[in-house]
Amino acid sequence: MVNQVPDRFYVNLAGPDEEKVRSLLHQATNLWNCLVTHIGDTVLDIARSDGDQKEIETAIHDIVMMAYQFLIHDKDIGVRFSVADVWKHRIRYIKKLPHDVKVNRVLDLIQAYNHVHKKYRDRVEYPYVPKVKIKGSTETMRFSSKTWDIQNDHVKLVLHNEVLSFRVPGIDQIKHKPSSLTLTKKRPSRSKSIQPIEGVTRSKYFVSLSAV
Repeated sequence: MVNQVPDRFYVNLAGPDEEKVRSLLHQATNLWNCLVTHIGDTVLDIARSDGDQKEIETAIHDIVMMAYQFLIHDKDIGVRFSVADVWKHRIRYIKKLPHDVKVNRVLDLIQAYNHVHKKYRDRVEYPYVPKVKIKGSTETMRFSSKTWDIQNDHVKLVLHNEVLSFRVPGIDQIKHKPSSLTLTKKRPSRSKSIQPIEGVTRSKYFVSLSAV
């Protein structure tokens, strides 16, 4: 049997590094929740409608992106909708996320709605629609190739004018850098399917690599 290089790696974070990652994940989740709260029902209705697939996917993309531009970047999109004071407060912190993380979180949400539409077209019962994430939910943030790198057994993330670097045991096996790096926080009890590198403690954080 050929030993395959894994594409998921456990990360044992602690101290300031964990605090920084936890804060970033929290704001990335708030961005997801903000969009789902304000336009989720509308987009879900579109995703569960019949029609030309390309037109529906375009409508999903346009609505999510317009809401993102309005809510996070204060752009005039020609449509006004009310924003609760609690979200006005949270949005101030969401805006501080690295641009790359914000855009990728929005694109991931669009892809999630597109997947709902695909299941609807196939007439497959699919309960896993985008929802507001609650305490204990999985949290993720994705970095594109220009904002992360591998240096020996460390991952380096570029965050605005600072760099966050932490050890990822086993990642030095990667010979060709993939396009995306996703940092995920899960409850350890929900991560049993992911086998850690030998000698590495199972933790609630892991890094996954993909070509997307």
